[in-house]
Amino acid sequence: MALGLLSLALGCSAGGDEASSTPFNSTQPNGSAGSSPSATAGASGSPAPSPAAGSGGASGEGNPPLGGLAGQNAGGSAGSGSALPTAGTGGVDAEGSAGTTGSAGTTGSAGTGSVGSGCAGSGVFLCDDFETATAGVFPNGPEWLPNQCTSHNVDASVAHTGTQSLRGGAEAYPACMARADISDQTDVYARSWIALGDVSSNSGHEIGFLEFGPTDADNPELRVGLRNNDSVCIAAPGVEVTVDGVAGGERTTCSGVALEANRWYCLEVHFSRGPGRIAFSVQIDGQSVVPNTEYGDAMPAWSDGPLFLKLGRSSYGGNGVWPVWHDDVVLSTQPVGCAP
Repeated sequence: MALGLLSLALGCSAGGDEASSTPFNSTQPNGSAGSSPSATAGASGSPAPSPAAGSGGASGEGNPPLGGLAGQNAGGSAGSGSALPTAGTGGVDAEGSAGTTGSAGTTGSAGTGSVGSGCAGSGVFLCDDFETATAGVFPNGPEWLPNQCTSHNVDASVAHTGTQSLRGGAEAYPACMARADISDQTDVYARSWIALGDVSSNSGHEIGFLEFGPTDADNPELRVGLRNNDSVCIAAPGVEVTVDGVAGGERTTCSGVALEANRWYCLEVHFSRGPGRIAFSVQIDGQSVVPNTEYGDAMPAWSDGPLFLKLGRSSYGGNGVWPVWHDDVVLSTQPVGCAP
């Protein structure tokens, strides 16, 4: 299928039926590089066949590199056109409160899989490929807290590996995300393969994919997702991290790295917490898009006690109707890498 650059419109009104989409369906990372011809769309609700390998490109496993994406960062420096842009912090958050500019962290080490790899890796405490879950309903494995929401369910027609994945549909705020109690953890490496559906004209200003928080409901939390041309990331839309529960209100780090629809990406997030502090970094396909960043003025709720992972799709400032799929999810105390 055609892989169009994801460019989200900024409508903020709720509602609308979910757009039909045909995400990449694969049993391994995306194949040969090069341009791929468009595939004929299948029947409504069914994914189109995987596209044939493009001609003229160099053969090789894995997604194409994310280099060559330029962007000026909100509160940070402009990125170069030949490499990933430098992440910036600060800006005005969606609720209008000023975000305090934080100090730039050092670039985190890549999760190459040399320590952990998939479910068999050392330190793994949660692993789900959704293959044994009941299709068509909220994931019912022991990893996840029970939930009766209908916007998130196990999809038997789309997968990164195997035949099933978790589909997150239109939902305002994180109440319907798949949630796991990981309160015993203070240093977490999370890996999820994600695919985005075709965007709609009602996409909202912030879409979350993977979140951490000391409560299984809303704030305070750390949200990893997309922001697009809103008051915070207007100069560098794309993958972002928004943190609440720190002094001065929300803070957002804008990467300027856009994602395409209908393609699988390896999303890796490192999160750690301690007395009065939290730290985080984000990688896409093994490349750093948000370098290690630490806030030393976190509220006490972050320091100890409960901690929850939230996975799926959430919408802030709008209720966009395009879905997000997750597959081959791993949480570990050590780097996981992108191997299934």
